Parts: sequence; structure tokens; C-alpha cells
Amino acid sequence: KRVPKSLGSTFLGTKVPDSVRLGMPKFHNMGEENAVALFDAALTFILQGASPSCEETLNQCQAQLGYDDDVFRTVFTSAVRTLRAAARLRRKVLDLTKDLQKLNFPKYAVDAVIKIILANRLKLEEAVRRSTVAFPSLVNTRWRVD
Repeated sequence: KRVPKSLGSTFLGTKVPDSVRLGMPKFHNMGEENAVALFDAALTFILQGASPSCEETLNQCQAQLGYDDDVFRTVFTSAVRTLRAAARLRRKVLDLTKDLQKLNFPKYAVDAVIKIILANRLKLEEAVRRSTVAFPSLVNTRWRVD
């Protein structure tokens, strides 16, 4: 299973990142238990950064999945990008679920993402906010004409 070519707009934007496109077939082959472990490892990475305990978690996850380094990096990057984008945009759970299904994530991966978002929403949003570079914008600017 692959990401459809024309999706329109999702929480990942109008162009789906290459890591998500390349990782999608692996999501369909990994099973529920491995998907939960992968998204838990992605959550740990987002919240803790590249710490020694996070590295240990990543090594355990890679061993559980049984992927070589390149494949694991692609799938892991896909999981991190998915969680970060979901937290950054603060989408409603129903909209996020629809977008994940539109991207062709298997049901167990959708359930894993939603469960992690619901359980860790505030921590995720704070971690993403701290690490996201934002350009100044004119949103909510109060204009005054003299």
C-alpha cells in the first residue's frame, strides 16, 4: 500500500514528505505491536531529543522491528514527522483520523497515533513549539491608521 498521488491538503501539507511516502509500505507490513513501539520511540525522541536513554529506546525499537539502518531511519523519520505535524497544527482528533486514513496509514497505525496524541497532547505541543522555527507573521496584528 502506498500514499495516493493526489490527496489535496492534509495535516502534512499539500506535498507529502518523501519519508512518509517511502515508509508507508513498511507501516502496512509491521503489525500493530511494532507500530505502537515505533510511535512510542518517536514520541520519546520528540520529547527528550537525542539523549542516551532515547538512543537506547531507538536501538530496542530497531531490534524489535528487525529493519536495517536505512529502512529504520526512513520509517522512524516518517513516524516523527507525522507526530510533529499533528502536534504542531493542533488538529481535532476526527480531522486527524481522516487525514491519516486519506494518507493510507493502516488502522492500527492510525489508532497508535491518535492514542499517543490524546495521551500526550500538551507535552507534544510544547516540545514541538520549542523546536519549531517560526517566521514573523501579521496574524492577529492590530492595525491603526493615524
